[in-house]
Amino acid sequence: TRSSRDAHDARVRIEIETPDGPRTRHRVIGTGGSFGSSSLQLEVGLGNAIAIRGVTIHWPVSGESHHTGFELDHAYRIREGDAAPISIETTPFRLGSS
Repeated sequence: TRSSRDAHDARVRIEIETPDGPRTRHRVIGTGGSFGSSSLQLEVGLGNAIAIRGVTIHWPVSGESHHTGFELDHAYRIREGDAAPISIETTPFRLGSS
């Protein structure tokens, strides 16, 4: 990677499809919380999204990368310079589950 290892200051644009039409979410990778209280993993609520159209990341050093092929309720690792995101196996959290 050419930018910082933790993607600090990378800007992320997530394009989603909802029942009411397309929407866009914007986030910036920050430092987390003070004294390590927040993970640097970007977690984004997509509300009533029915699909993810794509994710564009503006890396501080190397510029933009655009990725597609995402599924809802999945976690992905995106590294600067990689051609495609890597799916991470997780157990999804669902409200009301025990």
